[in-house]
Amino acid sequence: MRLRSDERCADQHRGALGTRHQGIIGKLALRDDVETMVVSQGFSVLSISFAHLRRFAALPRHHKDPFDRMMIAQALAEGIPIATADRRFAAYGVQMVW
Repeated sequence: MRLRSDERCADQHRGALGTRHQGIIGKLALRDDVETMVVSQGFSVLSISFAHLRRFAALPRHHKDPFDRMMIAQALAEGIPIATADRRFAAYGVQMVW
């Protein structure tokens, strides 16, 4: 499924994804200027900290994708939700929005 065409994605966020892109990351098509898109939507970049790495190392392997597990570790360490439709995240007790 393409995020841009997913009905569960809010119109404001769907529009931010745009149609022009230089490449595709998995199923997510991004505009040329990702930084502008992120800032204009009120998001910020969350760097990986040592607390995130410790949380990551302690996670069970319910989900095999290490990038997804890192997002889960960050969300748990920071007490923030993750915007995802991937129900495997629920096994970690992380708050999901979508």
